[in-house]
Amino acid sequence: MDETDKTDPLSPSELDERIRGARERAGLDRKPVEPSSTHTGAAGRGLNAAIEFVVATLVGTGLGYGLGLLLGGKVIGLIIGMAVGFAAGIRGMMRMLTPTDGENEDRGR
Repeated sequence: MDETDKTDPLSPSELDERIRGARERAGLDRKPVEPSSTHTGAAGRGLNAAIEFVVATLVGTGLGYGLGLLLGGKVIGLIIGMAVGFAAGIRGMMRMLTPTDGENEDRGR
């Protein structure tokens, strides 16, 4: 072997720096995510669910009333529309408030 084939060993700090740079280039080190306005707490999610429920009920009631006016049965249309809007509101609330896979991982334990 020639002496030109041998390289100087790296110091621990240089080796650490090279490893850190390689990990960043490879995308292995994730940078901390800054909290944004899209990440709301429990109160924000609850308020959002309540608003969605009220809006779904009002829209269903209004559509049922309008359909009842067209078909000649205002009260029946109103009741059916309110029931459909209420069911849509409950479904939306349940969909919104059930945790996803990445959210609250320790909740089921």
